[in-house]
Amino acid sequence: MLKKILRTLAALTIFTFIPIISYAYDSIGVPGINWTKGSKTVNVGTDLAKLNLPSEYIFADGEDTKELMAAVKPKLENIIKNYAYKEGKIYSGYIKGDKVAEVGLAALIVGGTVSKTGLLNKILIIFKKAWIFVLAGIVGLFGKVIRVFRKKPYIHDETELNSDKILFKENSEADIRG
Repeated sequence: MLKKILRTLAALTIFTFIPIISYAYDSIGVPGINWTKGSKTVNVGTDLAKLNLPSEYIFADGEDTKELMAAVKPKLENIIKNYAYKEGKIYSGYIKGDKVAEVGLAALIVGGTVSKTGLLNKILIIFKKAWIFVLAGIVGLFGKVIRVFRKKPYIHDETELNSDKILFKENSEADIRG
């Protein structure tokens, strides 16, 4: 559960520019986390979700983590309240015709849509199923190439020279010479 929440928050920080306050409470029953001497850990972070912007993470260990959370929360909210984006770094400042911003916005929208609909998973499933047909085509083409270079079998005439039966055509004297 915790891993799922952290992955979701990580995905949000890639695709959004809104300030995010994330609080992750870990408990002893979470699988995949190794605890040292039975201690509990609380991770508190503020991520303004854009490169070169201030971020703050606080890692606490021990029994007094809830008190620490109560002390840290106003500090984190103060960071968000006093933060202002630089001029030209917000979406409301979009100028029509700005190709770079247009591509960025389009990628943001498409990325959000793809992640919500699971479109990437559907495309991968189609490629997985189509791979069988591609493999069958390659095997068939390989078989055709082998048939072209295979030694052709010898086709015998009607005449078997090493047998008691000799078939003569209409002009038998021409075939037998003295």
